Amino acid sequence: MRGRKSRYLTPLKLCIIVFAISLFVYTIYKPVAVYNLETFIESDQTGTWISLINELAGKKQIPQDILIEKVNEKWQVYVSWLQITNVIFFALLLQIAYMFSKRYFVEHLIFSLHFLSFSFLSTIILWPVYLFVGVQITTANLLVNFFAMVVGIVYLFFALRNVYKQSSAMTLLKTALLYLGSYLIVLSIMITTLILTFLHIFLS
Repeated sequence: MRGRKSRYLTPLKLCIIVFAISLFVYTIYKPVAVYNLETFIESDQTGTWISLINELAGKKQIPQDILIEKVNEKWQVYVSWLQITNVIFFALLLQIAYMFSKRYFVEHLIFSLHFLSFSFLSTIILWPVYLFVGVQITTANLLVNFFAMVVGIVYLFFALRNVYKQSSAMTLLKTALLYLGSYLIVLSIMITTLILTFLHIFLS
């Protein structure tokens, strides 16, 4: 309002920067690497992943470790590209949840950028914790994830109430639905990018 826009980081820049840091910290060190195929292989008790990798490595006639490295590299690229869909889809959920609020879509888009920035920032702050508990499914990991979920839900609730000005009960209901929707969006992006990665390597 005072004309000092240059002093503040725009929502888009904020989201891109925080996501880039988040992607870096969760790929640089193997024990806490989320976008790393070895994490899936180590946590798979059925042996499905290792069988798939061995089969694909045999067809491509390359060593297994080289194939995993190629998958990880391409997967991280696709995850970076498709993060914009994360922002757009969450904004669409906001549009549906507040369809009678007479707000423009760009307003939901800006809210989406801020919420996702907070989510990425939370994961960055929790990186030292995951460094000790790991990212594989354990009791300690589940407790950390639960804590992160509670923090995200509380932030989303107060943000929605402050921006959209609805009652606490209605905001709480929409918070639960929107947070579930945001989780499903992230999960869908992870699965989609992994499928695209395997298709790219298989067809190349």
